[in-house]
Amino acid sequence: MSEKPRTFHDLGSVSLHVLDEMGRRVEDIDTAYRAIAEKMGRLYMKADESGLNDMTELLDQPMRHASNDQRTFAALSDELQMRRQERH
Repeated sequence: MSEKPRTFHDLGSVSLHVLDEMGRRVEDIDTAYRAIAEKMGRLYMKADESGLNDMTELLDQPMRHASNDQRTFAALSDELQMRRQERH
């Protein structure tokens, strides 16, 4: 069951300048999380291919967290971008 998309009602009350600044910062974090999730995925796959079961088990939870965190920032980035486009 997928989560219901979150709406950020308070974004309608901030200036375009604040939306632009928040958008840039969130996009920067989203990019970093994407890179981390990708690197962790490659590490996990290499550990799995090498039969390092203890390592894959240890990496499972952090990898899921990185992926979930990245999705959160991607959703926030999309919301900010939509709000910015509405104002331009």
